[in-house]
Amino acid sequence: MPTRLAPFGAVVVALLAIADQLWNRLLVRVVADRELSGLSHDAIATAGQAGDLLRNTCALLGVLTLGLAITEMIQPRHEAPLHQRLGLAGFAGIFLPTVLLAAVLPAERTTPLVVLFALGAVNLLAILLSTSAGRKGATFEMRSAMVGAALGSFLAFAATIFLLIGALTLWQHAHPLGTALHHGGELLWGVALVSLGVVGWPRERALWQQLSLGAGVVALMVFAAVGGSWLDHAMENEAFSSLAYGLLHGQLLLKVAPALYLTLHALVLGVGLSGLAAKSPLRRQASLGLLFLLASGIAPTTPLTLLMLALALTLVWRALVAQSLIEWLVRAGQDDLLALDAELDAETP
Repeated sequence: MPTRLAPFGAVVVALLAIADQLWNRLLVRVVADRELSGLSHDAIATAGQAGDLLRNTCALLGVLTLGLAITEMIQPRHEAPLHQRLGLAGFAGIFLPTVLLAAVLPAERTTPLVVLFALGAVNLLAILLSTSAGRKGATFEMRSAMVGAALGSFLAFAATIFLLIGALTLWQHAHPLGTALHHGGELLWGVALVSLGVVGWPRERALWQQLSLGAGVVALMVFAAVGGSWLDHAMENEAFSSLAYGLLHGQLLLKVAPALYLTLHALVLGVGLSGLAAKSPLRRQASLGLLFLLASGIAPTTPLTLLMLALALTLVWRALVAQSLIEWLVRAGQDDLLALDAELDAETP
């Protein structure tokens, strides 16, 4: 039943994914600048090895969590039609072994062909799950989250294909088209983040608890803004822009305000962590989907980030279906009560 809270392992994987993102895409790149960090070569190498261990652990646990989720989703149930279950089984057969091999084998064995296979499989998953976006009972926010995540994933895939074609054939229009598609995917990714943040916020908590969580989010954003401003002044413009791009792969505002992506990351992270404190399992699942989507970044192109995107799509689908089922049960209960009232009225002399 998708209404129950996703397994505890999903929470662990989400936190590990965020830790991997901050460690490998941000901290390791900062300490690698020896003039800025002042660390020795051995210390930098140790930080890199710790990052590799964190990444591989996250990948292995993520594959296990996704495999269990897909196994549950392909069971014969009315919320997952036959064509969707067959597609999910095909996706699992292609994607899970690919990510598992990428996590076990050395990095140089992860060829572009492996990445393309994984990209295609994730987009198959996005297309299959997005067909549930029109379910009755789902709110506009959940539908926006599902469509935004799925369509954003497709545009990112198309952008990667066009950029790859441009690199191989030197077609002059490939890069502008790929960049435009990437920007479109970034906007849709933002739509999905906002929608999941609205759904997952623990509004059923007391006002003072919500204010406390909001204060924590603001404090996290201030810390990120101050840290980003310091890095912007301490590093060269090109190096800092590369750092900001590596965190989320955002391009739309990279030249104008690269530090904004660090603040955006802190905002989404704070809202996602706050949602884990919600009483409703549905809100907690939406918040988990938000954290996974944040960890995947925009237009993911590595096996681990694609795994995070697959987990995000899965959790968003679970939340959407749960919301639809809850609404259906509520309506069914109301209809039964109305029918009982009508029957009692008819029998009353």
